[in-house]
Amino acid sequence: MRKKTDALIRLSLEEVYECLDSVKPGLGAAVDEFVKNCLKRGIYRGTGSTKNITLHYKDKSFGKLSFGRISRDGFLDTQWVCHFTENAGDLSAGEEYLDGLAALIPGGEVKKQGTPTYWKVVVGDGEIPLIGNVLPRYSDEWLALIDKTLARFRHRG
Repeated sequence: MRKKTDALIRLSLEEVYECLDSVKPGLGAAVDEFVKNCLKRGIYRGTGSTKNITLHYKDKSFGKLSFGRISRDGFLDTQWVCHFTENAGDLSAGEEYLDGLAALIPGGEVKKQGTPTYWKVVVGDGEIPLIGNVLPRYSDEWLALIDKTLARFRHRG
Protein backbone atom coordinates (compact mmCIF):
# COMPACT_ATOMS: atom_id res chain seq x y z
CA MET A 1 0.00 0.00 0.00
CA ARG A 2 1.25 3.46 -0.89
CA LYS A 3 2.19 5.64 2.02
CA LYS A 4 0.90 9.20 2.16
CA THR A 5 4.47 10.49 2.15
CA ASP A 6 5.09 8.76 -1.23
CA ALA A 7 2.91 11.42 -2.88
CA LEU A 8 5.28 14.13 -1.68
CA ILE A 9 8.43 12.58 -3.13
CA ARG A 10 9.80 14.55 -6.07
CA LEU A 11 11.96 12.83 -8.65
CA SER A 12 14.50 14.48 -10.90
CA LEU A 13 14.26 13.85 -14.62
CA GLU A 14 17.24 11.50 -14.36
CA GLU A 15 15.49 9.51 -11.61
CA VAL A 16 12.38 9.18 -13.79
CA TYR A 17 14.62 7.84 -16.60
CA GLU A 18 16.16 5.34 -14.16
CA CYS A 19 12.66 4.17 -13.21
CA LEU A 20 11.80 3.77 -16.89
CA ASP A 21 14.98 1.73 -17.44
CA SER A 22 13.87 -0.61 -14.66
CA VAL A 23 10.59 -1.14 -16.56
CA LYS A 24 12.42 -1.86 -19.81
CA PRO A 25 16.17 -1.51 -20.40
CA GLY A 26 16.88 1.42 -22.71
CA LEU A 27 13.45 2.98 -22.25
CA GLY A 28 14.84 5.92 -20.27
CA ALA A 29 17.20 6.79 -23.13
CA ALA A 30 14.39 6.50 -25.70
CA VAL A 31 12.16 8.81 -23.64
CA ASP A 32 15.07 11.21 -23.10
CA GLU A 33 15.65 11.46 -26.85
CA PHE A 34 11.93 11.97 -27.45
CA VAL A 35 11.72 14.70 -24.80
CA LYS A 36 14.72 16.47 -26.35
CA ASN A 37 12.94 16.43 -29.72
CA CYS A 38 9.85 17.83 -28.02
CA LEU A 39 11.91 20.63 -26.46
CA LYS A 40 13.07 21.63 -29.95
CA ARG A 41 9.40 22.20 -30.78
CA GLY A 42 8.81 24.42 -27.78
CA ILE A 43 7.18 21.70 -25.70
CA TYR A 44 8.19 21.74 -22.06
CA ARG A 45 8.00 19.36 -19.14
CA GLY A 46 5.19 20.50 -16.86
CA THR A 47 6.31 21.72 -13.46
CA GLY A 48 3.41 20.26 -11.48
CA SER A 49 4.58 16.70 -11.97
CA THR A 50 6.65 15.01 -9.32
CA LYS A 51 7.05 11.54 -10.80
CA ASN A 52 6.10 11.93 -14.43
CA ILE A 53 7.13 13.66 -17.61
CA THR A 54 4.33 15.89 -18.80
CA LEU A 55 4.47 17.27 -22.31
CA HIS A 56 2.93 20.75 -22.52
CA TYR A 57 2.96 23.61 -24.98
CA LYS A 58 1.89 27.14 -24.15
CA ASP A 59 1.12 30.03 -26.46
CA LYS A 60 -0.33 33.41 -25.58
CA SER A 61 -2.78 33.29 -28.50
CA PHE A 62 -4.50 30.00 -27.67
CA GLY A 63 -3.27 28.90 -24.24
CA LYS A 64 -1.91 25.56 -23.11
CA LEU A 65 -1.91 22.19 -24.87
CA SER A 66 -1.03 18.77 -23.53
CA PHE A 67 0.47 15.95 -25.56
CA GLY A 68 0.42 13.39 -22.78
CA ARG A 69 2.14 12.34 -19.61
CA ILE A 70 4.74 9.59 -19.32
CA SER A 71 4.73 8.00 -15.89
CA ARG A 72 7.82 6.66 -14.18
CA ASP A 73 6.11 3.26 -14.42
CA GLY A 74 6.22 3.45 -18.22
CA PHE A 75 2.61 4.36 -19.01
CA LEU A 76 1.38 7.00 -21.45
CA ASP A 77 -1.58 8.95 -20.07
CA THR A 78 -3.41 11.22 -22.52
CA GLN A 79 -6.54 12.02 -20.52
CA TRP A 80 -5.96 15.79 -20.60
CA VAL A 81 -5.28 16.20 -24.33
CA CYS A 82 -8.88 16.97 -25.33
CA HIS A 83 -9.46 19.09 -22.24
CA PHE A 84 -6.70 21.46 -23.29
CA THR A 85 -7.57 21.48 -27.01
CA GLU A 86 -11.18 22.24 -26.14
CA ASN A 87 -10.05 25.12 -23.91
CA ALA A 88 -7.86 26.35 -26.77
CA GLY A 89 -10.91 26.38 -29.04
CA ASP A 90 -10.52 23.23 -31.14
CA LEU A 91 -11.63 19.97 -29.51
CA SER A 92 -11.44 18.13 -32.83
CA ALA A 93 -7.67 18.78 -32.98
CA GLY A 94 -7.27 16.77 -29.77
CA GLU A 95 -9.52 14.02 -31.08
CA GLU A 96 -7.49 13.77 -34.30
CA TYR A 97 -4.24 13.70 -32.32
CA LEU A 98 -5.55 10.88 -30.13
CA ASP A 99 -6.81 8.93 -33.15
CA GLY A 100 -3.37 9.21 -34.75
CA LEU A 101 -1.61 8.22 -31.56
CA ALA A 102 -3.94 5.26 -31.04
CA ALA A 103 -3.04 4.03 -34.53
CA LEU A 104 0.62 3.83 -33.42
CA ILE A 105 -0.15 1.64 -30.41
CA PRO A 106 -0.62 -2.09 -30.98
CA GLY A 107 -4.32 -2.74 -30.36
CA GLY A 108 -4.79 0.96 -29.66
CA GLU A 109 -8.10 2.72 -29.69
CA VAL A 110 -9.65 5.89 -28.31
CA LYS A 111 -12.25 5.28 -25.63
CA LYS A 112 -14.53 7.75 -23.95
CA GLN A 113 -14.13 8.06 -20.20
CA GLY A 114 -16.99 10.34 -19.19
CA THR A 115 -17.04 13.60 -21.14
CA PRO A 116 -15.16 14.04 -24.45
CA THR A 117 -12.50 16.09 -22.69
CA TYR A 118 -11.38 13.05 -20.71
CA TRP A 119 -10.86 10.59 -23.56
CA LYS A 120 -7.90 8.26 -23.23
CA VAL A 121 -5.88 6.23 -25.64
CA VAL A 122 -5.94 2.66 -24.39
CA VAL A 123 -4.67 -0.69 -25.58
CA GLY A 124 -7.13 -3.42 -26.46
CA ASP A 125 -7.58 -4.65 -22.92
CA GLY A 126 -8.61 -1.20 -21.73
CA GLU A 127 -5.35 -0.37 -20.00
CA ILE A 128 -3.36 2.83 -20.38
CA PRO A 129 -0.70 2.03 -23.01
CA LEU A 130 2.93 1.39 -22.25
CA ILE A 131 5.30 4.01 -23.62
CA GLY A 132 7.61 1.18 -24.67
CA ASN A 133 4.97 0.20 -27.25
CA VAL A 134 5.33 3.63 -28.88
CA LEU A 135 8.99 4.56 -28.38
CA PRO A 136 11.44 4.25 -30.01
CA ARG A 137 9.65 2.48 -32.87
CA TYR A 138 7.10 5.21 -33.58
CA SER A 139 8.75 8.32 -32.19
CA ASP A 140 9.00 10.03 -35.60
CA GLU A 141 5.34 9.41 -36.31
CA TRP A 142 4.38 10.67 -32.85
CA LEU A 143 6.45 13.82 -33.36
CA ALA A 144 4.73 14.32 -36.73
CA LEU A 145 1.34 14.17 -34.95
CA ILE A 146 2.54 16.78 -32.46
CA ASP A 147 3.80 18.98 -35.31
CA LYS A 148 0.47 18.67 -37.14
CA THR A 149 -1.49 19.60 -34.01
CA LEU A 150 0.77 22.56 -33.23
CA ALA A 151 0.51 23.79 -36.84
CA ARG A 152 -3.25 23.66 -36.63
CA PHE A 153 -3.28 25.91 -33.57
CA ARG A 154 -0.58 28.24 -34.87
CA HIS A 155 -2.56 28.69 -38.08
CA ARG A 156 -5.58 29.75 -36.05
CA GLY A 157 -3.58 32.24 -33.97
